Amino acid sequence: MERMFESKEEPYELCINLQKKIVEKRDRIQDIKNFLESAKEDERAVLNEEISKELEILNSLKADFLRFSTELLIWIRL
Repeated sequence: MERMFESKEEPYELCINLQKKIVEKRDRIQDIKNFLESAKEDERAVLNEEISKELEILNSLKADFLRFSTELLIWIRL
């Protein structure tokens, strides 16, 4: 919870920014998937690796959002 107060942004703004990043990553993954369908065999391996990296980042953003929103709810209830 201390990390939440160290930020210069308001908690609402932090949540909005995390949500925007999550949407951007989902869109990026979808773009790669669309390109993957028309890609050649040698490009597929590279694109699959790129999707894996993007999914790791997306999962990290989701975890951050969940942790932050839980901390925020606890703080609001106090």
